[in-house]
Amino acid sequence: MNMEKKILWSLVAALAAVLMVSCGNGDNLPKEGSVNDYEYIFTVTAEKGEMHIFYTFDTDAKEILWSEEHRPIANKEKTFTNIKEGETKTYTFRIKEAKRVSVKGEVVAPNSMGTKGSYQFEERLNGKKARDKKEAIELEHNGVTQSFEFTSSSL
Repeated sequence: MNMEKKILWSLVAALAAVLMVSCGNGDNLPKEGSVNDYEYIFTVTAEKGEMHIFYTFDTDAKEILWSEEHRPIANKEKTFTNIKEGETKTYTFRIKEAKRVSVKGEVVAPNSMGTKGSYQFEERLNGKKARDKKEAIELEHNGVTQSFEFTSSSL
């Protein structure tokens, strides 16, 4: 009987240790409404034709830094990039100290030839990869657009 109690108590102690470790890891996850640093990374490829891409952020961040022009951009400022046929470019937006982030984008074919390609979106939250998405782009002629929108994963 004494041996059974020792085994039981050692199992209880082991279970308590496991619970303490696993519950403690929840502190590393961002909480809703907390202030975080984000990186929104877009890798865009134009396989056929050229494409114009517009990005607009809506955020309460202290600062948005854009890798393309090496400058801060204002909240709700519409930014523009151009990708020529055969090019792949990566654009990084660093969003500092934000509770919420939303980005809306639009891909436009600037000429009658249309465009075909893809983009890869990656969100990094406090330096760690939070999610990613890849999507094809195919616009048959100018005047046709393709839109995308991403909202911070911590909401």
